[in-house]
Amino acid sequence: MPDIGHRDERRGAIQGELEVRRMFDPVEKLKEYVRHGSVSADPAFRAGMAGAQQFLTTLLTGMGFKVELVPTALHPVLLAKRGDNPAWPHVIIYGHYDVQPPDPLELWQSPPFEPEIRGERIYGRGTADNKGPLLVHITAVARLLEKNPALPLRITFVVEGEEEIGSPFFGPLTERHRDLLAADLVLAHAARARKVGDLLRHQRRAHVAGADGIHPDEVALAADLDADGPQHLLVPTEKAELLSANLALMKPQELVDWQSYTVRSGDSLHGIANRHHLSVSMLKDVNRLSGNNLRIGQVLTIPGKPGVQPSEPLYQQRSVAQAPAARTYQVKNGDNLWQIARANQVAVHDLQRWNKLQGNQLKVGQVLNLTEPGAGATQVASAKPASGARDKATYYRVQQGDSLYVIAKRFKIDLKRLQAWNPRSSTLRPGQTVTLFLP
Repeated sequence: MPDIGHRDERRGAIQGELEVRRMFDPVEKLKEYVRHGSVSADPAFRAGMAGAQQFLTTLLTGMGFKVELVPTALHPVLLAKRGDNPAWPHVIIYGHYDVQPPDPLELWQSPPFEPEIRGERIYGRGTADNKGPLLVHITAVARLLEKNPALPLRITFVVEGEEEIGSPFFGPLTERHRDLLAADLVLAHAARARKVGDLLRHQRRAHVAGADGIHPDEVALAADLDADGPQHLLVPTEKAELLSANLALMKPQELVDWQSYTVRSGDSLHGIANRHHLSVSMLKDVNRLSGNNLRIGQVLTIPGKPGVQPSEPLYQQRSVAQAPAARTYQVKNGDNLWQIARANQVAVHDLQRWNKLQGNQLKVGQVLNLTEPGAGATQVASAKPASGARDKATYYRVQQGDSLYVIAKRFKIDLKRLQAWNPRSSTLRPGQTVTLFLP
């Protein structure tokens, strides 16, 4: 007598394989994903954040995963799980669905949230960090399950929405879900070492696979977050000997001492930076802040080296810089918000905020503010003003890894002008002073 039950089971497996095979085209899905402008640092992109969450929920649910959005104080973490047999190995795949703000818009050849294929590359905000890499992982899992739908492996995607603002609530979340996050392998692309450490601290024994290069500070920091160890780092064979040698040579004072600071009423970036002997730009870079706005209760990451503190601020403003004059623009037929922002060298989200716009809809004849209404603040000088044109100069002290291009981008000034102001500074060294004339 034929084994009808077995035949039905096999038919169901084949049907499941066909469904997975037809599930999605990775390139088209990436384009759809990028269209959701999920900028975690700006409330104006709230709809884009929700869209990215829904996109991942739909995609992973269609692959057979059970998806849960775990709330945090800001943006929820998406947990997607498959397989519930505790005897199976467990793999965690980490990613994030938030992206950096698209500014400066004038450097984009196409709208940042309208992905465009040119040659063999796809251009759009998030294609490299982290929507593209995350979709690679999702596609790989889909193809794996296509070939073996009954794969005896538990897989959990951990996708957060606050990576680009320093992940202030990721650590506490891993504490609350420590049983769920116990794994045999943690796969993370472009993740900060602190993030890997947050995941590792709950493992009895886990391997870590990363797609990026290895930095000694990151390795030391990740290891430091899990004092109970040992942990096992999975690294390229050709780098293993070099990594071991570098770790052996590291001195305690070379480690980065990371602290958390909670923003209080009356705080400003400048005040916090000076208090911790940092530049404002460094503080913004570490916490991936696109602007100067802070909110009470926000948690900032403060870097430092034990026992080493600069004897003076990293840069000094030599004069009082006046705020730019108010500018407006009258909407014409055919205009859209992105074009206006690009033409006037401002951010779309700033236009929306300055004009209290809920979306991207404009009316012909509408007058838009191109500067923040009522902005008339001045920057207080921190040193005695000099005379002549140098009264408006800002002196920046070069940090490790700086270049003229990096400094120009950080302060949003033209690279050629920066080179003209510093004709003898084509090669920079840490501690060197660079002259800036900020608007």
